[in-house]
Amino acid sequence: MTDVVDLVQRHKLIISIYIIDETVKKSFSVNVTSTVLEFHALIAEKLGLSEEGNRLFSICEVVDDDYGEPIDRWLDYQKTFGDQYITKKSYLCFKLKYLKHIAPNLINEKEEEMIHRQFLNLALKNYYPCSEKKAVDIASYVLQIQFGDYNKRKHRVGYLNKIGLNPYLPSTVSHHDSAYWQRRLFLKHKTRRGIPK
Repeated sequence: MTDVVDLVQRHKLIISIYIIDETVKKSFSVNVTSTVLEFHALIAEKLGLSEEGNRLFSICEVVDDDYGEPIDRWLDYQKTFGDQYITKKSYLCFKLKYLKHIAPNLINEKEEEMIHRQFLNLALKNYYPCSEKKAVDIASYVLQIQFGDYNKRKHRVGYLNKIGLNPYLPSTVSHHDSAYWQRRLFLKHKTRRGIPK
């Protein structure tokens, strides 16, 4: 009996996975002989993803390329964690892989929030260089998700002073002073409706 317990424990692996923008980290105990597909189903269930959302998001390991830059190595869903040399030190992410023809009526609010957060994260890291207008659009959606619909009693120009602008705008578009950005984001946030807090 102890041989069976030892064998099971040797095949267990505690892995951590970041969800979308590296602000949420979840740990799971998995069997190294489990397929990535089985693990994906577990994450999708815990996050409450719809069938469509389940197809949009995928698991990757972030590894360094030959120049020391991070790149995504998408895991093969038919293979096991052991087959792909995943260890407890592997840097795993669960994020949007496919952005082809997303039908808004097929994804739920949680998935919509995850998509907006990923775009903001990628824009902030300059993976997707974007115009000032696009950066403000993306940031305004995230502000609406975080702070809810505009409320004239709660939201006045400058309400972002407490948390700053860095979490919302990439450095490539910060050629203006803080007051300019506060006003721009404030006015755009006023136009966003319906994405829950």
